[in-house]
Amino acid sequence: MNRPSAKLLGAAVLFCLILLPRLPGLALAVSPDEPKWLTRSGNFYHALAHQNWAGTYQVEHPGVAVMYVGMTTFLAQYPSFGTQAPAPFDWDRGTMERWITDQTPLTPLQLLVGARWATILLATALLLLAYLPLRRVLTPPAGLLALLFVGWSPLGLALSQRLHPDGLMSLFLFLGLVSFLAWLYAGRRLPYLLLSAAATALAGLTKTPAIFLVLTAAALTAIEWLRSDHRSRTAVARGLLLWAAVGAALFFALWPAMWVQPLQTLGQVLAGMGVHAEGHSNPNFFWGEIREDPGWLFYPVALWFRTTPASAIGLALALGLMAIPNSSFLRRRPERQTVLAVLFFALLFVLGISLGGKKSDRYLLPVLLAVDLGGAVGWFALAQLASQRLPLPTLRVRPGVPTALLLSVLPLVVLHGAPALYHAPYYFTYFNPLAGGTEAAPKMLVVGWGEGLDQAGLWLNEYDQGQGRTASAAYSLGSGSNF
Repeated sequence: MNRPSAKLLGAAVLFCLILLPRLPGLALAVSPDEPKWLTRSGNFYHALAHQNWAGTYQVEHPGVAVMYVGMTTFLAQYPSFGTQAPAPFDWDRGTMERWITDQTPLTPLQLLVGARWATILLATALLLLAYLPLRRVLTPPAGLLALLFVGWSPLGLALSQRLHPDGLMSLFLFLGLVSFLAWLYAGRRLPYLLLSAAATALAGLTKTPAIFLVLTAAALTAIEWLRSDHRSRTAVARGLLLWAAVGAALFFALWPAMWVQPLQTLGQVLAGMGVHAEGHSNPNFFWGEIREDPGWLFYPVALWFRTTPASAIGLALALGLMAIPNSSFLRRRPERQTVLAVLFFALLFVLGISLGGKKSDRYLLPVLLAVDLGGAVGWFALAQLASQRLPLPTLRVRPGVPTALLLSVLPLVVLHGAPALYHAPYYFTYFNPLAGGTEAAPKMLVVGWGEGLDQAGLWLNEYDQGQGRTASAAYSLGSGSNF
């Protein structure tokens, strides 16, 4: 097989490895926020169709990237929605779902499944794109391992199946961060800087915590500026300014509300951030108690419950191997800087979201992906040392696939991928077995986001036998053919 064919085959295999775990249960377990985002996507499409640019502001998150993705299902299944639908729907009352059910042969669930397909395909594309900068800052085999660790993150699998901001924002942030590091630490190539700027802008258009990537980039650039000579300082400073300018321009260009009322739109976003900082509309549950604000311990505990044994142990290995002299690839500056920079971003992100009263374990996904990357690096470095120093049997592999990569696949599969896949299609039900798993989690955190309500609904429909009895659920909108 020639080299181009081998690369194409490798890309296809990697595409399948990332895509396939996200496919189970696409028509199941509608989370309570998804009907809201489907309605917002419809309203967004309606506003674009009527050139009502101000109407593309729907919520303070701001969720623009999510609404673009959600709009694709209307374009594919109901393209005339933008002109035929009445005035924008109230996204908190299920009015659009009732209108679609009454006026069209479609069901809201069909539209949502289409939006989920679009979300999954975009998530897969973003992860594949992230391999390009990863292979520069970590070497190709280590970058491949890191990509699979990130791609199989249990909470990442759960959220990247949903029409929701947290999954997309996390992937945009991951791509933006590793692309920026590839520019900063691996040759200052312009395409990586532009890719990072685009991903960061899309992250900001998805959810406001993307600001922590901006702060991270500024801090890392300042450190690099201090350690460089005069000529390099000028290049670094210009690069950061270009990155910020491109990101700001894309943020403005992709959100039509910014064209007509930029100050009012940004003011609404900032006001919404202030409301979320004050706390959630519903009380939270943490460490056996109902609390308005779970406090500073919430995210460290939630991180421990949501990570995997492979990522936790691998991160400890990475930090340990960086602290002692060794002959693994972690001795090189780009790899060490990359791991430390990713962990710096994770720490800054946790500190930032801890300031707000509104807290949820799913807000931690950008941090979990950073931990996954560090864990992959730790296992690869350990496997590399083992292949160099221990009398292991020679593994016959094709040229270019090191023994260290094959050795590090074992923790990836057994301690990372398998625990996640065990919970398919309800990936939200995964909790770290080292923390006590699903038995201990309900004593510490809020557990459940609609998983299993679809099965309960089917059982109740069968039990009812057409007698028209009613049942109640915690969610006003949720798993069913019409939500």
